Amino acid sequence: YHYFHQARLQHLETITSSLQTIADQQTRHQQQQQRQKDLLTQQQQQRKHLLAQQHEQLNQASALQEQFLHRQQRLDYLEQQAVKLQQLIDSLSHHDNDRSETLPFSQLKGQLPWPYIGKLIQRFGDLRQVGKLRWQGLVIAAPLKQTIHAVADGHIVFSEWLPGFGLLLIIEHSDKYMTLYGNNHSLLKSVGESVSRGEAVALSGQQGIKASPGLYFELRHKGKPLDPIQWLIQHD
Repeated sequence: YHYFHQARLQHLETITSSLQTIADQQTRHQQQQQRQKDLLTQQQQQRKHLLAQQHEQLNQASALQEQFLHRQQRLDYLEQQAVKLQQLIDSLSHHDNDRSETLPFSQLKGQLPWPYIGKLIQRFGDLRQVGKLRWQGLVIAAPLKQTIHAVADGHIVFSEWLPGFGLLLIIEHSDKYMTLYGNNHSLLKSVGESVSRGEAVALSGQQGIKASPGLYFELRHKGKPLDPIQWLIQHD
């Protein structure tokens, strides 16, 4: 009887051990499945995050491309208008100015009155917002419809709209000098009219070169832009 009892106990222990082994294996299998499931979930989340990043990068690249194209179009436009203005100046330079002036324009350096006394927004040579283009004149802040004055005696050789410069007035002076007044609301003089130093020639606007009100002023000699600051009376 004792022998059978021991054998039965050993058999039960074997069964219990086998059941425990099976349970442990099932637990490990379940844990492995859970780890695989967690890993798969993590991979899916990483893939989703990566796709979102790629989508965002594509959107940013598209936005940058669009911005680049817009800037390039703006640059192309400004370059085209600069060429057109130069061509206009060259064509006007063939006109003869027979008007006698008190002093030759070349002797007026540092003595010219300002066409409008206002805050200087852009100086000659400043970089523009796109590309490597530089301002070839001054941008002077001025409220709408303020009187713009001729800086010296001369006569009007251009008085109309020019794309990129708005309503533009060009005065030819002696010694092959010209002054340009752009971005105007209205022009008070016509081609062929003579003007005197300080005479009203236009009203300030915001059409053309600046979206905000102001005057665009250039000084040229033989078609070449000069720094107007060196010719205007210096104010404190």
